[in-house]
Amino acid sequence: MVALRESVDCDAIGVSSSCAHWDGPDVDGDGTPEYYTDVRVVVAPDGHDRAGWHAGYWLGKSLWTHGVPGPFRSHERPPASRW
Repeated sequence: MVALRESVDCDAIGVSSSCAHWDGPDVDGDGTPEYYTDVRVVVAPDGHDRAGWHAGYWLGKSLWTHGVPGPFRSHERPPASRW
């Protein structure tokens, strides 16, 4: 889920203007999910014009094991047509 909000307040802050909250089952009851089944991306007003970039960044952060893919390592935040 991607939500455009007036402010961001999540567990994990990565890039300015957005954050993500991951959720999943806590099988052993230690308070930490064993694996993730859901991610909620929240984008602040100054990122609304590039919401797709923020969604791509957090999907990359969620799915890639060696950091985010190249187009998401820059502060440029290019339009989707470039990534």
